[in-house]
Amino acid sequence: MVDHSLKGKTVIVTGTNNPQGIGATTAIAFANEGARLVLVYKRILRKYDESKTYRDGFDRYFKANSGDMSAVEALTRSVAIEVGKYGITVNCVAPGPTQTGWIDDELEKNVLPRIPLGRLIQPQEIADAIVFLASERAAMITGQVIKVSGGDCLDTSVMEKKRKSQLSKQMSTTITI
Repeated sequence: MVDHSLKGKTVIVTGTNNPQGIGATTAIAFANEGARLVLVYKRILRKYDESKTYRDGFDRYFKANSGDMSAVEALTRSVAIEVGKYGITVNCVAPGPTQTGWIDDELEKNVLPRIPLGRLIQPQEIADAIVFLASERAAMITGQVIKVSGGDCLDTSVMEKKRKSQLSKQMSTTITI
């Protein structure tokens, strides 16, 4: 294990209510590094409503509440500029489709063609990036939005062509049998 020099540092981790989620996994990663933890979460009492999902299965409520990424990026940069003189770094981690227990097989099948690395992100991979950014090894990284996404949302036209090519091969194989 790499020593990230986080022993005795206090870390605030939000979104720790899902034991399979990014927040809980991140909290465990920091605890394993010897950090002191403050855990914060908000419980949302809301039943799943299929009528409030998009055709691809994404929940509009959570998509709307995830906020505008450009606003998050601007806030990250602004705070980094303000607190940099104190030796404080501020970064944002933007996770791609992460398997926290809510992505079923059908949704996974719809999402995978957009991810060049070909699989869903695991919460531990997000936690690893966050722990790294909190460490001294990332002392000169500030004001950045780090996408841990397996390449999700890069050039989707290339991914779509690849998917169509694969479908075409499957169809031609099926036809020749």
